[in-house]
Amino acid sequence: MAEKSVDTYIKNGNEFVEQDNFDKAIVEYTKALKIDPNLYEAKNGLFVAHFNRGMYHYRNYEENGASEEIDKAIEDVTKAIHYEPDNVQAYGARGSLLNIKHDYDGVIRDFSEAIRLEPTAVSYSARGSAYYGKSRKYLGNDDDKYYKYFEFAIKDWKEAVKLDPSDELTQKQLKNSITELELRKGIDDFQKTLGN
Repeated sequence: MAEKSVDTYIKNGNEFVEQDNFDKAIVEYTKALKIDPNLYEAKNGLFVAHFNRGMYHYRNYEENGASEEIDKAIEDVTKAIHYEPDNVQAYGARGSLLNIKHDYDGVIRDFSEAIRLEPTAVSYSARGSAYYGKSRKYLGNDDDKYYKYFEFAIKDWKEAVKLDPSDELTQKQLKNSITELELRKGIDDFQKTLGN
């Protein structure tokens, strides 16, 4: 039996993607890549298949709440990034998935990369939210870190509003956070005057 050609593997992979059969698509694209390790169509196909399979796992998580689906989604989107390391959408997707797990360092890392590739209000807003989430971990434990990450959040939200002045949700987050930060600093200053 003659070995299939690269074109046949790519064609089969594309057909499997259209059928949402991402496992079989990955097998076909991987076979093509073994024949030609630099073949763009195979790498792009693997990106598409892994990314879409990751989103399939995410939808399963949303439907049944199984946390292992998020882990599978993160794993697949990470594999997708391997094949297209400059894909902004993939970093945003993985950052959003990591946010579900409260992995704020991972979220910050991914949205920082998305911002490096293509600065958008959405990426700044998401990274700001991650900084805010991270700041909450230090509330009452380490004031310096709390304020540092809180101020990073405000800085990112300001940039998001600058890039998209119509984003009312981010504007509200920014306004509320500035008020909260001022209030928190006022309480801390008051407690210091009391000797606490």
